[in-house]
Amino acid sequence: MNRARDFIVLRTGRGVCALVPPGLECVSVPGSLTQEDIDYIREGYRLFQNGDPAFLDRFTPDATLVFPETLPKGGNYASPWEALEYFNNIGEHFDNPHPEPEEFIRDADRLVVLGRFHGRSRATGEQVEIRFAHVYRLTGVEGPLSEQRYAAFELLIETAAVLAAIGGRGRPKTP
Repeated sequence: MNRARDFIVLRTGRGVCALVPPGLECVSVPGSLTQEDIDYIREGYRLFQNGDPAFLDRFTPDATLVFPETLPKGGNYASPWEALEYFNNIGEHFDNPHPEPEEFIRDADRLVVLGRFHGRSRATGEQVEIRFAHVYRLTGVEGPLSEQRYAAFELLIETAAVLAAIGGRGRPKTP
């Protein structure tokens, strides 16, 4: 239980319940993230960073993955296995490329992860840190993330900063 200013927030396995004065009204928020959900998300990012293909098991076999078309190998992929072409290409342009998730937002069957992409540009030798948003569509509206899979994924990122880093032109970092 967390106490924040004028209300009490209880996290349960079924979501979040807020007790709001006056009258201490209880409101359930379906699709909220539990600590277990956040740990599950972070573990997926760890698998990806370690190059463990088990991170692909979190996607449905026919999941659509979308990457900005202005990036090398960007575009739409019809499965997570096809999207390995994009992921492997990132490794050609950066040493130790990895996303660092920072914030997690769930709304029904949508999961948004905000964070920073880190890597050392092979073109410039500079370390980059570029903000991103990963938008996932889940197979369900409620329930723990460990019981669901990702049916779709889209990467939103400052493409100009990525292109500057891999091309050796312009500003490779964003504040």
